Amino acid sequence: MKEKINGTQRALRILKALKGRTMDGLSNKDLCEAIDETPVNITRATAILESEGFLRKLPTGHSVLPYSTLRCIMSRICRQ
Repeated sequence: MKEKINGTQRALRILKALKGRTMDGLSNKDLCEAIDETPVNITRATAILESEGFLRKLPTGHSVLPYSTLRCIMSRICRQ
């Protein structure tokens, strides 16, 4: 049986799945497969992440982590 996760966990799993895909990103279908989630949940989560600036959509429709998100992550890692 599939593990039930909340919206925060889903969003974090999407961000993890996009690691290393800064140039080409992933489609919603790829994200569905990567985190074993339904298309409607991926669409909802990526829309929220995009509206909050944690994700950017390319003209291809693929999602990527914007440089501002990457800088934020790196500043946290480098401070530790």
